[in-house]
Amino acid sequence: MGLQGITAERFSERLKKHRTEKGYSQRELAKLSGLSKATICKLEAGGMPKIDNAVSLARALGIAFNYLIGFIDDPYDIEVREVKQVWDELQPADRANLYEYGVFLLHKNKKGE
Repeated sequence: MGLQGITAERFSERLKKHRTEKGYSQRELAKLSGLSKATICKLEAGGMPKIDNAVSLARALGIAFNYLIGFIDDPYDIEVREVKQVWDELQPADRANLYEYGVFLLHKNKKGE
């Protein structure tokens, strides 16, 4: 199932931009996302993504799915629903670590204000 209403060009530009900004090779991104290197190459060359592939890539890159597919312009505008999906997949110890890190960031940001 493909995504309707997005441009393959915008998707491929954003995919490549964030992959290279993070310093990932296509092979590394493939491993992180659970996709093949051939799929990454195809998508960066302008191929149209399947929904599940776009979700996997957004997660691997740490950016919003809606940004990657071109619906919004802020790559870090991650919705609560997306955070909840990740939370649900974590083990209890990892959830505790994530919570502690979140508290740390809140305190750090308050000090910087």
